[in-house]
Amino acid sequence: MFAFLRKARGLIVRSILFLALIEALAWSPQQISLAESVAGTDRYVKTTSPGDAGDCTDPSHPCQTIQYAIGKANPGDTIHLVPGITNFLVPRYTFNEHIIIDKNLTLIGDEVPSYGSICSLLHPCQMTIDGGGEATPGHVVQIDQWADNVSISNVVIRNGYLFQTSGISIESGAGIYIVSGPPTGLVTLSNVIIEDNLLLSGADAGGTYGGGIRALSRDLTLDHVIVRGNRAGNGAGIVYSSPSGTLTVTNSTVEGNTADNAGGISIYEDLHASITDSAISGNSGGGIEFHGEAVLKNVTISGNTDGFGLIVYGDFNPASVSMENVTVSDNSFFDTAGIHAYGHDGEVTCNHCTVANNISTRSIYPSQIYAEGGAKISLTNTLVVGTGNLCAQATAGILVSLGHNMANGATCNLSAAGDLLTMTPDLGELVDNGGPTQTMALLLGSPAIDGADNSGPLADQRGISRMDGDLDGVVKPDIGAYEYVPPPVYLYLPFVIQ
Repeated sequence: MFAFLRKARGLIVRSILFLALIEALAWSPQQISLAESVAGTDRYVKTTSPGDAGDCTDPSHPCQTIQYAIGKANPGDTIHLVPGITNFLVPRYTFNEHIIIDKNLTLIGDEVPSYGSICSLLHPCQMTIDGGGEATPGHVVQIDQWADNVSISNVVIRNGYLFQTSGISIESGAGIYIVSGPPTGLVTLSNVIIEDNLLLSGADAGGTYGGGIRALSRDLTLDHVIVRGNRAGNGAGIVYSSPSGTLTVTNSTVEGNTADNAGGISIYEDLHASITDSAISGNSGGGIEFHGEAVLKNVTISGNTDGFGLIVYGDFNPASVSMENVTVSDNSFFDTAGIHAYGHDGEVTCNHCTVANNISTRSIYPSQIYAEGGAKISLTNTLVVGTGNLCAQATAGILVSLGHNMANGATCNLSAAGDLLTMTPDLGELVDNGGPTQTMALLLGSPAIDGADNSGPLADQRGISRMDGDLDGVVKPDIGAYEYVPPPVYLYLPFVIQ
């Protein structure tokens, strides 16, 4: 009897597993594939290939277009973009096409060889997907809903163009468009340049979002990525709005993008962002706009114009930004050009930040830091430098010092232990002082040296360990994002003749 029950139970379990597998496979013909249970296949496309034929698996007979290879690929495959060489030894490294990735894939650009002045060590070339601009409108790369894990590396994505004359908003990026899809999944960009993509609209059209990248779903990771020269109405560089998703940016640069609002990065509600060792610089329309949760470490936000350097909106949903070793400098706007927090659910915490030389063109606004509408900004070990009215709080906004801050003015509510007021900062210009981003050096004799407490990170924005800067025998960090390194002490001993 028990043997019969065991056999029956085993049959039921196997039937349930079989039905579950059938249901999972039926959800999408490409979402789950037996091909993904084994190592993926390498496929090859080459700029000088005579045409598309076969399955692109023979590197000596590569296919001609990326889209053809995607059509031949199985989920989990890798497609190699291979440069061609003409009879005149000129490298051909550009694919002129728009591609749709509709399955889990890896896309890798092979190294482009150096030939004379065209592709040299000083001016290296990189495999490129060119959308053709206005002549051939469309997204350069579209990642479809069935592709929940995609990796792109060693590629330039450029010249996407979209224009809307009327109707609803364009919800897509001209460079990379990640459409709505599964709530889980990951898109990874590594050593990628996204440049010169345009997302425009006429006077009667709705807004445009994400000239370089627009992500509506999945986690998105950028590592050693440059996003530059893109244009849109909102978030010209990156617009991230994946529900409950995470944006991770490391060792990357978002620069020279142009928008009416948030020229660099815009991150929407109920989202998480981590930005590390990166720069958001020289964007028109402002630097970064947050509506969700973010952590910034070793970041420089500088030279952005016609918008906030960094703004946090907590008026409709909770929005909080934690900043460590962050430099916010030389931004300009008619409103507060440095750090601005708005809304009763908006909060910013700064530990070892340098907020300096931001310019508000209207004197009614503080130039460096502004908390309003119930928002809260907390400062620890932070250096605030500028002219005129540096800081303000209004309409129930709260600006709090947690100690050991320094400002060259008296409007930043610095009254906690270790705070220094109206002190000359002895601060250098924003330059390359080593490390992944530009920083502002403390100069010899600065009162910020050894003025911080030990609540912050053990190294500064450049990765230099916090140390005894005034050589008094006590190791204390400096105020701000930069740690002063004292010059070496040489001891001269007389020669002794025996």
